[in-house]
Amino acid sequence: MSYADQLQICPTQTNYKFVIDPNEAHHVVNLSRAQYPPGARVQCTYIEIPQVAETYAVLLAKPFWIWGAEMGANEFGVVIGNEAVFTKIPYEKKGALIGMDLLRLALERAQSARAALNVITALLAQYGQGGNCGFQHASYYHNSFLSNERQCRTTDMLNTQRGTITMEAMMRALRDHGAKADWSPAHSLTAFDVCAHAGYGPIRATQTTGSMVSQLAPARQTHLVTATAAPCASIFKPVWLDMEIPDTGPAPQGTYDAQTLFWRHEQLHRATLRDYAARHALYRDERDALEREFVRGALECADAPPETRNAYARACFARADAAERAWLEKIRAAQPHASRHVLYERAWKKFNRTANMPAE
Repeated sequence: MSYADQLQICPTQTNYKFVIDPNEAHHVVNLSRAQYPPGARVQCTYIEIPQVAETYAVLLAKPFWIWGAEMGANEFGVVIGNEAVFTKIPYEKKGALIGMDLLRLALERAQSARAALNVITALLAQYGQGGNCGFQHASYYHNSFLSNERQCRTTDMLNTQRGTITMEAMMRALRDHGAKADWSPAHSLTAFDVCAHAGYGPIRATQTTGSMVSQLAPARQTHLVTATAAPCASIFKPVWLDMEIPDTGPAPQGTYDAQTLFWRHEQLHRATLRDYAARHALYRDERDALEREFVRGALECADAPPETRNAYARACFARADAAERAWLEKIRAAQPHASRHVLYERAWKKFNRTANMPAE
């Protein structure tokens, strides 16, 4: 399968999520089309390169401290997701373009998957790839679109629903923890599921910090984003490229801030982890019902004027935020029943301490 084909592996539905440090806050932004004068330049994460005369409107889901993005879409229906891959090819530690920069540059400059491929390869040949991609610990790697284990699992799941794949099916795939009935994020030092949860040690030091599902309809794309970590504990909410992202507070940073959506959700997420099976069950069904309503309404108003879609998106974000606050109170009223593994407990205490998370 060619690189360009991977960018459009499903013509009407695409789903992405990214896996990084648990405290590397996820930020969703919309950027409008923009024009630039001759000689303009753009500052990427580490280097500055010449800017093009016009950049296209983009939806980006990104680590807060990086110029580029881990996943996103543009106004022409090009959707790209990024994945770190560790190869035998030596990594360049000197700052150049990182994979996330290349992703954003491709979305801003390409009207098709093939054009995106050409943008990425041309920039890679001219400027090279290099630089630290880790937030709290240095990390150097190359980039692709899926690692083998998670690709196999999601492909198997979607093959069983071939011909009937919906946005809800994509969301279920992103929330997948494998086939084990007794699954728990505390059970393994090495397991790395589609919905990845951090744990102890270098193999499980990262987790899913954001997810996105896109319907690439001919007239208008409809995107649903969590804007929060752990899709299994999150709600997908609708956004469109020709509207502002509903208010999620100040841009998140690497430590707890109750004013930001990402960190408010982390209270629910991290409280759930203390007794995952019992606590997730307290709100899972209500979450699914609310999300189905959001998806149905988003598809119904996809062709409505921007102000109508804007109002609907704001209402969904507000209702989701209120629901998560209520679920957190429900969790706090319940005592954890399951004891976690010592190493898992130690890892999350460190993550929470580093992020200045409030005590549960």
